Amino acid sequence: MNKMKTILAFLIVSLVTISCSNDNEETKTAPTTTELKYSNGGLITGTTSTSGAVAQAGYSWSELSSGATNLGFNATGDSKLADDFTVPDGEKWTINKFIFYAYQTGYTFTTNPINEIKYSLYDTNPSIAGATPIYGDFTINKYVSSEEAKIYRIPKNSSETTRKVFKITTSATDLVLMPGTYWIAWKSRNSDNSIHYFPNNETSNATLNAKFNAIQQLGNAWYVLNDGGTEQTKVDFPFEVVGTKTKL
Repeated sequence: MNKMKTILAFLIVSLVTISCSNDNEETKTAPTTTELKYSNGGLITGTTSTSGAVAQAGYSWSELSSGATNLGFNATGDSKLADDFTVPDGEKWTINKFIFYAYQTGYTFTTNPINEIKYSLYDTNPSIAGATPIYGDFTINKYVSSEEAKIYRIPKNSSETTRKVFKITTSATDLVLMPGTYWIAWKSRNSDNSIHYFPNNETSNATLNAKFNAIQQLGNAWYVLNDGGTEQTKVDFPFEVVGTKTKL
């Protein structure tokens, strides 16, 4: 009888131990993966300009703020543009697309004139001496497709429709980024080598503007960009990063 009690007690202890072990295993949280669509800032300012002009149906304005004069910057020939973005702590980004926005002044057709975009990714500011790309190059064309963004870029108090903005999708393959700040630098070209421009973000909000730090390479030198106004406000570019993100 005592032997049976001993065996029964052993079985109960074993079951409790197994149950606790299973409970502990169930509390472990598996990494979750969701869609990634990071935007480095928007372009649209509304469908009615400060002059009172209403954009045509289905379109919006991208209007400069008061005092700003630069509508966009070029990345053709020996020019490049660069801007940064940050992968937050606790996340891993698997990227398959970068999306850019550009226009060619006076171009009125619905097919995007730009058919070539090359880019490199850095884990430091590319203007720093010795900066080396961690991904990409300026040899392989990453252009995939484009479409009208349904946006017109305009000066303050204007209703011009000579700067139709296009949304340009580029590819990324086997690109995985861990937490940290990265810089993407790009250059572009169209079939007839015409100059085109990438519209920038600008803001009069001092706190937000303190984070703006886009740069441009002309020849061998890099320059910090500004909106061309009297206050020389810094700018950013409204690119997008698309893929998946995993919680670590």
